[in-house]
Amino acid sequence: MFSKKTRSTVFCLMILSFFSCKKDDFTPVDIYTLNPDLTAVNSELDAWLKTTFLDPYNISVSYRYNQYMHENDRNVSPVDPQFVKPFMANIYTGFLLPYEKVAGSTFIKKYAPKEIVLWGSLNYQSANSALLGDASAGARINMYQLNSYTPSVSFAKDRIGVIHHEFVHILNQTYPRPLDFETISAGSYNATYTNVTPDQARNTGFVTPYASSRAEEDFSEMAKALLVFGPSWFDNWVKTSTSGATALRRKETSLVDYYGTMGVNLRDLQKAVQIYLSDTLKDVSVSFPYWLNQGTLYTGLTVNLSNTMYTQYGQSSLFATQYGRLRDSMAVASRTLTSLQFLFTKKDSLTLRINSTTATGTSFVVDNDFSMKINEATGGVQFAKVANKVGTNYTNNSILGTKLTNTIIAYLVNNSFVGAWLQANMPGSMYTKTAGFYVANDPTNYFYGTLTQ
Repeated sequence: MFSKKTRSTVFCLMILSFFSCKKDDFTPVDIYTLNPDLTAVNSELDAWLKTTFLDPYNISVSYRYNQYMHENDRNVSPVDPQFVKPFMANIYTGFLLPYEKVAGSTFIKKYAPKEIVLWGSLNYQSANSALLGDASAGARINMYQLNSYTPSVSFAKDRIGVIHHEFVHILNQTYPRPLDFETISAGSYNATYTNVTPDQARNTGFVTPYASSRAEEDFSEMAKALLVFGPSWFDNWVKTSTSGATALRRKETSLVDYYGTMGVNLRDLQKAVQIYLSDTLKDVSVSFPYWLNQGTLYTGLTVNLSNTMYTQYGQSSLFATQYGRLRDSMAVASRTLTSLQFLFTKKDSLTLRINSTTATGTSFVVDNDFSMKINEATGGVQFAKVANKVGTNYTNNSILGTKLTNTIIAYLVNNSFVGAWLQANMPGSMYTKTAGFYVANDPTNYFYGTLTQ
């Protein structure tokens, strides 16, 4: 007889024998087809991200939802994949390429974030604020609200500003903020920045309300403002500040010096980012005609072809001929031409001031008034002669007579122009400090000069 123990053993063996001897109908299966991520991993989008970011810059771009990539107390949604490529294309051309061009390939490959994580929704901090981006561990940048993506200038420019801001936080891990920057607005920071208006921020030395929250954000916002908002925007912000101009200029100097310690010319980087905004995004708000039409920043433009600037950066032979005709005709009247000043008296008005000297060396000035019609969208500018005002400078027209109407005045009223930052070959330190106009149907026929504010 079997004991209980023996019977149990036999029963177990029988069970094992039953299952081990059963023959299944086995159909070969490729286990890789069971992986739902395979198609995504090998997608065209992933291949583009790899060749554009991972291979050349060692930047991993993550767009698939991963709950471990955000705070436990936050509820953020994944980004719609259709927005990933157009968004990252702007990051490539508006962030990576300008740094690579100005700072060099080694610099951007070394300091660029090793991971960019894309999210569909905002990252809410409280009832009154939410994050568009943040940096963590000195290696990752999170970008939020990408499901609101539109192929608009405003969306692209806003997010380019965010990544430039966050990148400065990453740079600060290796190159700390200058100590002098910390003292400029010490005592003026306000943690409840959501209650600060733009005008209040400007008049207390900040470029945005968020900059007024604390020094580290102030520093990054300054970099964003100088690079993305642009030098004209910043100059106008300073000019229209009632009491914050000194602090703003001190911060600007601190930023220029900071980038210099890294071997990066901030002015050249400014120019590179601004050209991206102008040429790629078609952002009219960074153009010379736009700022000329605001009527608040630029007051004049001086042309003096004897200045060495024209030898160094070039000039239009066609305009030089016009300038020479004016000079020669004035010489007949014993007047030596010294310069032309285009005085922007109002957003739609121009006074052409012709500066010269008499045979005895005394100053002789002639003024003529024009209307100025500006098309911000196209950059087009049309000058038309209007009745002169009264005064000695206007009366002096009687001495020169047709010597003006047949030369420079005819040149201005008989052509349609396009306003532009000229010359293109100038360094970043001169960008937006000089500008001019070229004939609409002939870009080789142009004049430019030094701007005054």
